[in-house]
Amino acid sequence: LSALKLTDPNYQIRFNKRLGRVEVSTDGAAFFGVVIESIVNKVFADSPITVASTARKYAISTAGGNVVANLPALAGVLGQTFWFARTTADANKITVTPNGSEKINNNSTWDIEGAYAAFGFTATAAGWIVA
Repeated sequence: LSALKLTDPNYQIRFNKRLGRVEVSTDGAAFFGVVIESIVNKVFADSPITVASTARKYAISTAGGNVVANLPALAGVLGQTFWFARTTADANKITVTPNGSEKINNNSTWDIEGAYAAFGFTATAAGWIVA
């Protein structure tokens, strides 16, 4: 990694809302992405979780019971991948549910089971695919 000294008048920073990232330009023209994301921590008591289009990484404890995570509509997040990881080793699961009639690998829901299991879900024009 290298640090940018933003005192140069040619350096610019912008937030690309469509891609959900901070972008930097060193020449005032070409921008490159700098991914600054945090992990959203959730627990059983937060279920059902409404997944925000701007938060793409979730660490979820199922210690209190099964958790439901509702994905956003495909149209607003095409090309983005949303990650869910279990932070516990209990017998409970995370059920990921797509929006409306959308599908995940042609399924109505996708269960994340097993100790510390994790899956990514990528939004495509044909539906959600497991990454």
